[in-house]
Amino acid sequence: MEKLPGVESATVKLNEGRAVLQLKPENRVTIAQVRERVRQNGFTPRDAVVTARADVVLEGDRLRVRVSGTDETFDVRVASASLDQRLRSGAGRPFVVSGTIPFDKDTTAAPVLQVTDARPVTP
Repeated sequence: MEKLPGVESATVKLNEGRAVLQLKPENRVTIAQVRERVRQNGFTPRDAVVTARADVVLEGDRLRVRVSGTDETFDVRVASASLDQRLRSGAGRPFVVSGTIPFDKDTTAAPVLQVTDARPVTP
């Protein structure tokens, strides 16, 4: 995992079936690259818990985030109506978002970020 470009450190906990990656600032590592590396190492990817800087995008009524540096775009599901409103009112601005990207065997499905927290980036 540490050989992926942009990974600062990796801690693998085999008993828990979990890897924790600390990424370098300005990295360009995508969730797809991490999951592919997990497969290459003989394991099955699972849900990913992430925190990332992202721009909030509204496409019609569709709420999405575009991760800074990678341009990965995720459909958004939110934990509460207030969080949904915070993100919608911040469309076009950067946020630090935290949440889970569920693992989906259907690689053609649009990836989803289940956002549990979002804070606007202040200059």
